[in-house]
Amino acid sequence: MAANDDKEAARNHFLNALEINPVYADAYYHYALLLVELKDFEEAKNNLEKVTEVDQNYALAYYQKALLLTNPDDFEDARKNFETAIDINPGFANAHYYMGKLLAGGIATDKEGTIVDRTDLAFAKECFLQVLKIDSGHTKALYNLARILMQEKKLKDAKVQLGKALAIDPGYSKAHFLLAQTLVALGAKQKAKTHFKASIKHHEENPPAHYQLGKVLAEEGKSDLAEEHLRKAVTLDPEHAQAHYQLALLLTALDDPGPAKKHFFRALEIDPEFALAYYHLAHHLERHGDVNEAKIHFQKATDVDQNFVDAYFHLARILNSPSEYDMAVRNYETAIEIDPQHVKGHYCFAKLKAGGQRLTPNGTLVDDSDPVIAEHHFRKAIEIDSSFPKAHFRLALLLREDGRYEEAQKHYLEAIRINSKYAEAHYHLAVLLMDPAAEKALAPKKPTSQPKTPAKRPAKKSAAKRPAAKAAPKKKAAVKRGSAAAGKRK
Repeated sequence: MAANDDKEAARNHFLNALEINPVYADAYYHYALLLVELKDFEEAKNNLEKVTEVDQNYALAYYQKALLLTNPDDFEDARKNFETAIDINPGFANAHYYMGKLLAGGIATDKEGTIVDRTDLAFAKECFLQVLKIDSGHTKALYNLARILMQEKKLKDAKVQLGKALAIDPGYSKAHFLLAQTLVALGAKQKAKTHFKASIKHHEENPPAHYQLGKVLAEEGKSDLAEEHLRKAVTLDPEHAQAHYQLALLLTALDDPGPAKKHFFRALEIDPEFALAYYHLAHHLERHGDVNEAKIHFQKATDVDQNFVDAYFHLARILNSPSEYDMAVRNYETAIEIDPQHVKGHYCFAKLKAGGQRLTPNGTLVDDSDPVIAEHHFRKAIEIDSSFPKAHFRLALLLREDGRYEEAQKHYLEAIRINSKYAEAHYHLAVLLMDPAAEKALAPKKPTSQPKTPAKRPAKKSAAKRPAAKAAPKKKAAVKRGSAAAGKRK
């Protein structure tokens, strides 16, 4: 009561001072600070305006006014007032600091009043660095600089800045928390736990730290401790959707499905766009026999996240009724389209097409199997994962039906090689080997003796190519001996 009386008395004296001297800048300024304490923020802004009208170089007035301009509509005005304060006093550490905070938050509105993002992390980073040039021990600047470095994925640099902040102030709960998160991202979960605990020690009502510590403990299999911290998180902050979700995941191990369902539904009540909560709730419902509800929640997961491959896949997997055949096909096709390397998607789609039955709109049950499509997707599954015994086995069944016994035998043997205890593969290979048609196809083939082909005679050269025959030497005419002698005798 006395304090309120003192404030009222101070108010009266400020008003008296200003009535006597209407251009008393310091009186306007300190009166404005009093009005802030009295939660009269609009009147405080008016008096700060009067300060800057009287003295345009009153840096503190611009700074204090900027601090009061917290509405997104006032983003640009706040920025201008911080800038003016810094122009007047470049060494004004807190003006640089809160300017950085404003730009790191970036919540503003456009001319139509729509919320827009005016975040400028690069400029905010410069502001915090400037603060640290002026005051190297400014722990809040170190902390906020570390936050930006984390967003830039510079985890080791962030760790350094947080280490500096904690060396100056070991009880800085937020710095312990952020350092713990940095350590988790760096894979140092044991050290992270120490800092989550320190964050809680210095600020007990700390739902984010309880949540993160509970999550790490759950990953380590320390379910009881994890549950304790997650329950603390949702008690302190009943609107913490992630904490409800993590607690629900932990409680799925119970025989009673109720507690987990309660926290899944609470997470979804807080955040209706929580795709993972729909997805894991669907699995939980399926495990406890509520398949129809599971279908609904897998579907909701795909509605929220249209690229949620596993949600499409598992929805298709449990659409087992002939009346749901077309929907199952569509969901398998969507999963494979989003992720062409989804091996189980190819495998299960192939199984469906190998023996699918569809219910027509008039209620007739028809065979909609397509061995060609089935074979393609079994082969695709094997191409992605050659050590998938079930894919080899199912492909072998298909090949045997098609009379391709050798290839069927090859895939049965491959399934058995991968899993020597695969009873069905052993059985069906035995049946194949006893099949007379298969026996004939698999029998060793005798090498066929081919008759020797006679050696080919060299082809006669054609007349055109044959060299011309040499002309026979001319014989000399025989001399008649008798006549010659007669001539001599004469």
